[in-house]
Amino acid sequence: MREKDYPVEVVELKDSVLDFSWEPKGERFAIVSSSDPNLGNPGPGITIKTDVSFYQLDRAKNDFRLLRTLPSRTSNAIRWSPRGRHVVLATVGSSSKSELEFWDLDFNLDERKEGQSDWGSGIQLLGTADHYGVTDVEWDPSGRYLATSASAWTHTLENGYAIWDFRGQELVKLIQDRFKQFIWRPRPPTLLLKEKQKHIRRNLREYSRAFDEEDAAEESNVSAELIAHRQRLVLEWNTWRAERKAELGDQKSHKVQSQDEKKEEIEVWVDEVIEQIEEVVVD
Repeated sequence: MREKDYPVEVVELKDSVLDFSWEPKGERFAIVSSSDPNLGNPGPGITIKTDVSFYQLDRAKNDFRLLRTLPSRTSNAIRWSPRGRHVVLATVGSSSKSELEFWDLDFNLDERKEGQSDWGSGIQLLGTADHYGVTDVEWDPSGRYLATSASAWTHTLENGYAIWDFRGQELVKLIQDRFKQFIWRPRPPTLLLKEKQKHIRRNLREYSRAFDEEDAAEESNVSAELIAHRQRLVLEWNTWRAERKAELGDQKSHKVQSQDEKKEEIEVWVDEVIEQIEEVVVD
């Protein structure tokens, strides 16, 4: 911007910038840059090496200051959570790499509030993942979940989508032929007035306690229903087993009785020679 009375901050980089993204509701931004000689003319199977840098406004100097640089990455896309703080670095559109890195930029937030942490020390890797052939990465409106997808509009290998939590734990994965697009349902604006929202934030613990009690009561009811259901199944099993045992006993007794009826009495005469004398008669 060249108009007057507009502050301008310049961050000089020697490398080529592949992606730039502001943190929503924050004072930070991230840059993906690269000095790889293959940049612009990547061949088959060649992965471009990149660096990811995070900057934050230093209010003391009123200038943007480098927080941290992550070197030797393959990431080429930055996706901030809608609420800020969490960011995903993704390798999109590559035929050989499909890495996902889940980062938290305020991991030691409590220490930062007390002024005990160093500049940029709150950046922490929460987890890594891989979604083969990923073409799109999108956070849900709440910032708690991330969706990655492989669209058939780009390629036809393992099309489908996966859903992760903000730490990089896979929750759902679906491979679907000719899958094309995944879109989160937009979250409608709140109907509460700003005064009511402030009141809820101030008394959030009380609301949380009430919701916890409702959840515990519902869980207790569910547990009671589950126990009753299991007891009913055990009773049905025992009844069925007793009936089968009784039928089996009747069948055995009937079989024994029929075998007794079929028995025949056989008398055997045995001749026993007690003594034998041979006499020779002479004429």
